[in-house]
Amino acid sequence: MKKCISVIMMVLFVTAACSGCGQKMQTRSIQEDLLFDAGSLEELEDLSKQIVQGKFYDDPREDLQGDESITLYGATISSFEITKVYKGDFEVGDVIQVGEEYYIDESDGQKTLVHFGNYLPSEVGKEYLMFFDNPPKNSKRWKDTYTPICGEKGRYPVVAPGTCSAADIDDMTNEELNLDTGDSSFYRHLYKDVIEKYMSE
Repeated sequence: MKKCISVIMMVLFVTAACSGCGQKMQTRSIQEDLLFDAGSLEELEDLSKQIVQGKFYDDPREDLQGDESITLYGATISSFEITKVYKGDFEVGDVIQVGEEYYIDESDGQKTLVHFGNYLPSEVGKEYLMFFDNPPKNSKRWKDTYTPICGEKGRYPVVAPGTCSAADIDDMTNEELNLDTGDSSFYRHLYKDVIEKYMSE
């Protein structure tokens, strides 16, 4: 089965946003070159070993690779409680470890959220539909840790049946979708298909 393999290619952009009294954390996006990607919901499903719905716990921990001077790769690992199972071996109520490709970099007193592609952190307690591959068998570091496949295409906020139309998806901001400011048009296209198949009943 094909896998989504990510290679860090370049830093795309840095954005800083200020609000009235304070300053929001800066973000930095690192572009990913996906050797295998999904061009449709059917391909996303074929690439996935596990398709589940659930909620993140508020217990994040960072896994950083590199040395004291530079982080070559970072992820944030949190517990995820499964509330529905569409594909795979899990059961409702299982709690698994999920690695999301973002971390907080702090230098000179400034914190920066570093994330891969257009993927921003998931919200604690918010329900998501997740598409996972199985953890790599030859990695002690990632043993029993699941990562959304194909970047942000592996995660979708759950909506109640009948509450969200195609037009509603088009009107949502990237922030409401837990995405950064990059192009989200294809993600929205997939999200509409996901809602129709998984969230319409």
